Amino acid sequence: MQTPHSRLPMPMGPADYAYPVKPLLSVKGINQLQNKRIALIELAANRSGMLAGNYNGKAPYEIDPCTAFLQKTQNTSINVTYAFGCSINDTDESGFAAAIELARLSDIVIFVGGINQTIESNDRVNVTNTGDMAGSDVFLAFVTPPQQSVRDPSPPIKKLFGFQRVYLETSQTTEIYFSFNIRSLLTIVLDGSKWLEPGLHKIMVGKQHMHTIHLEGEPIRWSSF
Repeated sequence: MQTPHSRLPMPMGPADYAYPVKPLLSVKGINQLQNKRIALIELAANRSGMLAGNYNGKAPYEIDPCTAFLQKTQNTSINVTYAFGCSINDTDESGFAAAIELARLSDIVIFVGGINQTIESNDRVNVTNTGDMAGSDVFLAFVTPPQQSVRDPSPPIKKLFGFQRVYLETSQTTEIYFSFNIRSLLTIVLDGSKWLEPGLHKIMVGKQHMHTIHLEGEPIRWSSF
C-alpha cells in the first residue's frame, strides 16, 4: 500500500508545476545590507535535501538557504558565511565554538534549525482482520514519557498522539500511519507550560512497541506556543 504522499497526482511535466525560487532578498533589502556580515548557522542551512522532509519524489527546483543567499548577494559587499553547528540528532558539540564565534562577529545571524526524519517521521504498522466478520476498529498511538521528570512530579503513564479508525474485510490487511513530530514529546506541567524532557520516550501503537527515542541534556521549555 502506498503512503498518501506517494499517491499525489504528478503526471505533468516540470513546466506545469515547477517555478524558480523566489528572490529571498529584495533590491531595497540588499541595499540596506551592504557591508554587513550575515551568518547562516546549523545543518539545514546547507542541505537542500532536508527541506523535502518525507515528501515523495524529487523536486525540480531544490536549493538550500546558504546557496540561495550566496547567489542573491553576488557582486555585493554583503558577506555571507556558513557554520555547521551540529547535526540534528547527535551529541557531538565540536562545531559549537565555530558557530558561536561566527555569530559573535556577524551583524545578522540566521539560525536554520529544525528536525529531520530521524526525529520527525510517520509511525506505520500493518493491521489485519483475523476475525470471521468484517468490521472497524480504532487504533491508538501513544508516547510513554520518562517516568522521572524534573518539571512534572507525576508524569503521565502514556500520552495519546494519534488515532485512526480502520474498516477491514475478513483477512484483509492494510497499513496505517500516525504523524509523529517533536511536539508529540512535549510534557505539559501544572502551570500550563510545555517542556521537552530528557530520557527515554517509547512510541507505542496499541500494545506494540515501535521504537524508543533517547533525549539527553537538560529540560527545555517550549516557547513556540
